[in-house]
Amino acid sequence: MFATKPMARCLTAAGVVLGMTACGASGPSDGGMVALQLGTRANGSAQATPETITLGSDVLVFTKVELVLKKIELERVDEDDCLGADDCEELEVGPLLVELPLGGGPERKLLVDVGAGVFDEVEFEIHKPEENDATDAAFLANRPDLRQVSIRAVGTYNGAPFVWITDLDAEQELDLVPPMTVGGGSAAELTLLIDLGSWFRNAGGTGLVGPSTALKGQPNEGLVKENVKRSFQAECDD
Repeated sequence: MFATKPMARCLTAAGVVLGMTACGASGPSDGGMVALQLGTRANGSAQATPETITLGSDVLVFTKVELVLKKIELERVDEDDCLGADDCEELEVGPLLVELPLGGGPERKLLVDVGAGVFDEVEFEIHKPEENDATDAAFLANRPDLRQVSIRAVGTYNGAPFVWITDLDAEQELDLVPPMTVGGGSAAELTLLIDLGSWFRNAGGTGLVGPSTALKGQPNEGLVKENVKRSFQAECDD
């Protein structure tokens, strides 16, 4: 069972989280391309690196955010469950390391072939690499600092530097409404944007918590992990 499953709404707005140029197209052809992009939702007036979130008297500045994704899949409209290769079009097995572009906006990461069709769901995993997995071990050979670390964020909180890491390991599902059609000779753009401004919000959303209080074993660890999982949302921009 996947941890969260927010509904995607088809809206035309700035800062869309899941955008497909082929969303709602007339029908599939024999094949198609999907351009996968990742980025961050703009917070306030922040439009460039570093990204600054100000709430009350607290100021949180992100200078670098790295995210590890294990698997990204598209599920077809006519499949009730994503059970295997015949049911889903897999875009990237991973682990895939993404350094998020800060200040709002997407950044293209890869262009892949998928079979033509209509897709109503994207699934992905926020993943902590472990040495007992062969693909993870190969990944860790180049980034040993990310062993059992799925997200690493660097910045300052109220002027003091911080490095926040988490071992969050979570599967996510986002519904695409209306479904995305791949085919017809044009590439569909799939953009996952993350709302960094929500990560370190307190339970009431009225203030920020310090990143050091959300490290492993600290009182806000669970709060921030849940905030991270909810920060992935989906909107479809025609």
